[in-house]
Amino acid sequence: MRVLHISNDYFNSGVYRTLHQGFLRDGLDSVFFVPMRYRDPQHQVPNVLEAHCFHPYDRYWYMNKQRKIYRQLRGEVERQRPDLLHGYFLFSGGIHCLWAKREFGIPYVVTVQDTDVNTIYRRLIHLRGLGWDILREAELVFFISDAYRAFVLRHMVPASAREDVSKKFRLLPFAVDPFWTEHTDSARHPSHDGPVRLLTVGVVNARKNQLRTAKAVQMLRQQGMDAELTVVGAGEDEALDRQICAHNFVRRIQKLPKEQLIDEYHRADLFVLPSLTESFGLVYAEALTQGLPVIYSAGQGFDQQFPEGFVGYHVNPLSPEDIVCQIQQVIKEYDSLQPHCGEAAAQFSQDAVCACSEAYYREAVNTGNC
Repeated sequence: MRVLHISNDYFNSGVYRTLHQGFLRDGLDSVFFVPMRYRDPQHQVPNVLEAHCFHPYDRYWYMNKQRKIYRQLRGEVERQRPDLLHGYFLFSGGIHCLWAKREFGIPYVVTVQDTDVNTIYRRLIHLRGLGWDILREAELVFFISDAYRAFVLRHMVPASAREDVSKKFRLLPFAVDPFWTEHTDSARHPSHDGPVRLLTVGVVNARKNQLRTAKAVQMLRQQGMDAELTVVGAGEDEALDRQICAHNFVRRIQKLPKEQLIDEYHRADLFVLPSLTESFGLVYAEALTQGLPVIYSAGQGFDQQFPEGFVGYHVNPLSPEDIVCQIQQVIKEYDSLQPHCGEAAAQFSQDAVCACSEAYYREAVNTGNC
C-alpha cells in the first residue's frame, strides 16, 4: 500500500518527520507532498516531494493558492499512483484530497487540527460548505483530541447526517519524538524543602498564554505557596517577554535542544501550558514521559485525552484564578495522580501511533474499494 501524505507544515513541525520515519521503518510505502513558497529553501529529503508553487501573498486568495498547489499535486498523483491520500489539515490538504478523489477516484483520510477549527471555520464562513464536502467524502476523519471531534460533529456536520458521519471519526493523536520515550523518568515527587517548580515550554506569545501563567504563580505566592516558574521557548513578542521576566520568580530560558530540555523536565514538579488554542501540544506528552502531571486548556487539543484528574486538570485559559485552583488540586493529589503519567505517555509513542495509523489506512483503503 502506498500512501501519499499532504502537509505544508512538514519542515516546521517535527511531528510529521516522526510519523514519516516510523512509517518507513514499518515498511509502509509512504511519501510526503509538501507545498511551499517559491523562495523557500530546498531540503532534499528522501521520500519528500517539495512543491515550490506559490507566493507569500497567495495566502490572501484561498482558492487561487489551493489551485496552484493542486496543479503540482495532480502530477505527483499520476506519477506516484497512491492507494490512499492523507491530508493533515481539513482546509489545506483535505481540499486537495477531495479534488484528487473526484478526478482519480483515490480514497482519502483527513486530520482536523487547530487552525481548521479555531481560525478557518470561525473566520472564513464562506468555506464552511467546503469543509462539509471534505468531511462527507473522506473515508475516515482523524481528530487529535475528542474536544475537536465534538466541535466538528456539533458545528460542521448537519444534524441529519451526524449519526452516519460520526461512524468514520477516529481519535488519532500525534507521536512524540522517540527520544522522549527512550529516556522516560516516571519517578517524581514535589520538593518539601524548596519551592514548587512549575514549567512551561513553547514559543513565548499571546497564544501560549505565559503571562497569565505567571500571574497565576504570582497569586499562588501571595497565598503563601513557595512557587517558581521556568519559561522555556523562543521569544516571539519582545514586549510580552519583558512583562513575564519582570517577575522575580520567573526563570527565562531560550529554546533548548531536546538533549538539554529534558533536564528542565527533570527539575520540574508540574507542567503548565494553558494555551488559548492548541492542536495537540506535544509538550504535554513530552512532560508525561518525564513523569510530570500537566495543566492544559479546556476544549483544546489535549483536553479529553484522559479523564479529568488522571494525569492533571484542564483550566479556563482566560482565568488565572482557575489556573491557581487546578495547580493547587494537582499538588493536593500529587501522590495518587503522578504515577499515571508514565503509563499515559505510552499511547503517544512513535510505535503506538504509527501502528494505529497503519491500521486505519488499511481500513480506509478497504472502505474506498467497496
